Amino acid sequence: MKHLIILSGILFSTISFAQDVNFNQVNLTNMYFNPSLTGVNGDQKISAVFRNQWPSSAGSIRSTFVSYQDGTNNFGNFGAYYMNGYYSNGILNSNRISLNYAKPINIAENLAITLGISGTVIYDRIDFSKMTFGDIANPRTGEMYDPLEVKKSNFSGNFSGGVLVTWKNVFAGVGLCQFGSVGANSIFNTYSNIGISLSSKKHDLTIIPEVSLNTMQKFYNTAVKVSSYYKWAKLGIEYNLGNSFSAIVGAQLGNFDFAVSTEWTNLELMNFTGLSYEAGCSYTFKKQENKTPLYKYSLF
Repeated sequence: MKHLIILSGILFSTISFAQDVNFNQVNLTNMYFNPSLTGVNGDQKISAVFRNQWPSSAGSIRSTFVSYQDGTNNFGNFGAYYMNGYYSNGILNSNRISLNYAKPINIAENLAITLGISGTVIYDRIDFSKMTFGDIANPRTGEMYDPLEVKKSNFSGNFSGGVLVTWKNVFAGVGLCQFGSVGANSIFNTYSNIGISLSSKKHDLTIIPEVSLNTMQKFYNTAVKVSSYYKWAKLGIEYNLGNSFSAIVGAQLGNFDFAVSTEWTNLELMNFTGLSYEAGCSYTFKKQENKTPLYKYSLF
């Protein structure tokens, strides 16, 4: 019975959410969701994020994301990140390294389009001692393992692309994640969003309402969210239609940026409820003014 419960929990997480990690703090993991956000606003910074998704569930995911991005180069914006995903209590340990490039193009006054691309190498390692059955599904892709072909470790690679359009204080972006893959351990998903940055006359308060659409295989998630900045403080809320609610609080202290978030998932169809936690920080070295339209980007 214990093995059945564990297997059911893992299969639940793969069938319902079979996807790569879905961080709350897109502003710190922007290169992962949309390569065109690499070095957005001319930033040069390092970032780190840790996420513990459904820690009380057998299908939990612990994820670490570390990145560097530089938007101060005249030839374009460059970046690199490392991400680790520790799935289902260690059944799968997935590591990826990615290189990103984005090029802002000024079309007209206050109108710019940024194109981005990234190449990623993925190394997956399976712990057979923690697998209950030989035909268990891959906790990241949802594909069923073939007992005759499953390997302890394997490499794969993929390419991702994206576009960001900024017009005055309006932004819209589309990320095509893993649209080209080498190997069987990649899945195609998209992330798109549109929002507007509304600032007070003194620019000490900024409110950013937006909507987003996240697709993965045959699953579609639509969310409405509001991010806010008041002087040094940050606050954001998100409602993912039908299954989750998220909140972020943080602070900008000098060149440092700190934030913590929590996410509550409630799927009545699957009779599953779970909490997730996430903490992130970044350090901005410098900003290059007037290179790209400067605006506050969403927290999510």
